[in-house]
Amino acid sequence: MRELRHDFRRVYGVRYEDVEPDEAVDLIMTLPAGSLWRSSQIEYGEWDEQRSGFADVVDAVYALAQLIAKGSTEQAQRTVRPETLRARKAAASKAGATRRRILDTKWEEV
Repeated sequence: MRELRHDFRRVYGVRYEDVEPDEAVDLIMTLPAGSLWRSSQIEYGEWDEQRSGFADVVDAVYALAQLIAKGSTEQAQRTVRPETLRARKAAASKAGATRRRILDTKWEEV
């Protein structure tokens, strides 16, 4: 509820309590990326376009520094974004499930 109150003031310029319930639902469903409420609903949060853009600039600076220092951007540091963390967790979960399936399989000699 706290996040919704902040988002309604910041994004829509109204108090959450002053909006009719059916309109509040519509407004909640159209909150922009990176809003406090949307970020609280997603594991690792969510960034808005501005924050993602800043991260892109930081990554470009890292790549330039790596290019100057090593002649290549291959090992350049990258900003860790929420979607990167979600992808890592999904990959680890899939690897764990595969590992369990292999260990639990009854193997026959051939």
